[in-house]
Amino acid sequence: MGTILTQIITIGNEKGGAGKSTISVHVAIAALKAGHNVAVLDLDIRQQSFAHFLENRQQWSEAKDIQLPQPDIFKLDESKIEDEEFIKNVIEEAVSTHDYLIIDTPGANSTASRIAHGLADKIITPMNDSFVDFDLLAKVDPVSGEVTGLNFYANQIWEARKNKAMQHKKHLEWFILRNRLSTVEARNKRKVGDALDSISKRLGFKIVPGLSERVIFRELYPMGLTLLDLEAKIPEITMSISHVAARQELRDMLAMIGI
Repeated sequence: MGTILTQIITIGNEKGGAGKSTISVHVAIAALKAGHNVAVLDLDIRQQSFAHFLENRQQWSEAKDIQLPQPDIFKLDESKIEDEEFIKNVIEEAVSTHDYLIIDTPGANSTASRIAHGLADKIITPMNDSFVDFDLLAKVDPVSGEVTGLNFYANQIWEARKNKAMQHKKHLEWFILRNRLSTVEARNKRKVGDALDSISKRLGFKIVPGLSERVIFRELYPMGLTLLDLEAKIPEITMSISHVAARQELRDMLAMIGI
């Protein structure tokens, strides 16, 4: 499917509020700024946060006469969201002419989401630093705190990795991003970290520090801007030390996942 250089990156987590759309837009813009042709696909038909962000970006840049890199947006018709052949054809069209396809998935186990995970070269799973999100990956004994087994999302990716290795002879990389990490060392933070460490080798994922909870992301959304766009002078944004720290945090994350 597609050219040999094409890479499909799926941002997935079957839980809302983990920061999938924020990660999706920053990965897409980072790939664009690195000089790649980038296609994007928002599979969250109902919410469309990823697509709306990019629409805001286009409108704002045109109104301000500021040149910003834009990915090519591919869309699914809502009536085709369960049509496997149609979804695969859309993905095939996107990868045939682009270096990267970034797919944002809904917080649910849907046909489109399963296809996106199955075709991915990289899966990025943002998760809040809590056992509520960790429950997607594994079961934890309520008394001992030890991991006792895998849960549905981890099993889904395990199957996707096996199928990719068997059918395409390729390796699927999986990254867990610990989003919204507290700046204060807390007992819960340590326990979540220990639990992730205990299953990371078993499941074959890499643990990556994600993005802290910052107001700047909410400020940038209406304009369709990312932290990477702040390298240029944006009249509406006054750079602060917090913004510089957030941008470095993002760059470190992107380097670790190979963007």
